[in-house]
Amino acid sequence: MVGKRWILTTACDAKVAVEEIKGKQTLNQIAQACAVQVAQCQKVLREGAPMVMLQAKGVGRRFASRWVLRSLDLDLDAGERVALLGPSGCGKTTFLNLLGGLDRPDEGTILLDGEALHQ
Repeated sequence: MVGKRWILTTACDAKVAVEEIKGKQTLNQIAQACAVQVAQCQKVLREGAPMVMLQAKGVGRRFASRWVLRSLDLDLDAGERVALLGPSGCGKTTFLNLLGGLDRPDEGTILLDGEALHQ
């Protein structure tokens, strides 16, 4: 089993991509699922279909008493791309795990197309 590995292709179909990838067991299966999602997203981009918006509002995550993320806000418009940069241990992977539904925030909400990722 691969564990907590996933790829967010683009914001256009991230929710479907994450659900498709969650059940995969090997890196090869994950790569194939990702390729399918990328192709679907590219089709959406070409055809101009409506795309989703990703929002993080006041997101925070802690491990024991140490806050790794605190009051993080992000608005990602349809078709927009973003890169997460920072030093080791600053919370990049933690935030991606929250976006992918592999972990839950201790505070705040993450919305994909207006729907909360974590209930």
